[in-house]
Amino acid sequence: MGVRICAATAALGLLLVGCGAPKGTPDFVAKANAICAGANRQVEALPKQADTLHGLVTSVSAEVPLAQAELTKLKTLTAPSGKEAIYAKVLSNLGAELAAVQQIIKDARQSHTSAIAAIGQRMAPVANELDSEAIALGVTQCTKNVSPEGST
Repeated sequence: MGVRICAATAALGLLLVGCGAPKGTPDFVAKANAICAGANRQVEALPKQADTLHGLVTSVSAEVPLAQAELTKLKTLTAPSGKEAIYAKVLSNLGAELAAVQQIIKDARQSHTSAIAAIGQRMAPVANELDSEAIALGVTQCTKNVSPEGST
C-alpha cells in the first residue's frame, strides 16, 4: 500500500510493501495511485522518531491507521476486467500484513524479539508476493517506500 511501513518495521523484523492495483484501465490506476499518493504524503508528514525500539513502535503505531484507511479506500475500487483475482489477492495480502504489523507492535512493546523475528520471516514471502503483484498491476505510487520525515 502507499503507506509503506517498510522502513520503520524492517528494524522490527518485517518488511511490508505497498499496495497493488491492476494495470489496465487508466481510471482505475489513477484512482489507486491517488489513494496511495495521499497516504504517502500523510506518512511523510508524521514526525520522525528516534532510531530506538520505542521510536520505531511509536512511528509504526502512527502509520497503521493511515494504512488501514488506505486499504479501506482501495477496497472501494473495482478492478478492471480480468484483474479481479489478482487485485483480491493484493487486498488480502495487505490485510494480512496489517495484522502482522499490529502483532509486531504488541510484541515489541512486550520485548518479545523472537516473536518479532518469527513474524518477519513468516511474512517475507507475502511481502515479496505483494511487491511482484504491485509491479505486475502497474500502480507505482502504491509501491513507494515512505517514512515519517516531519519534525519531532
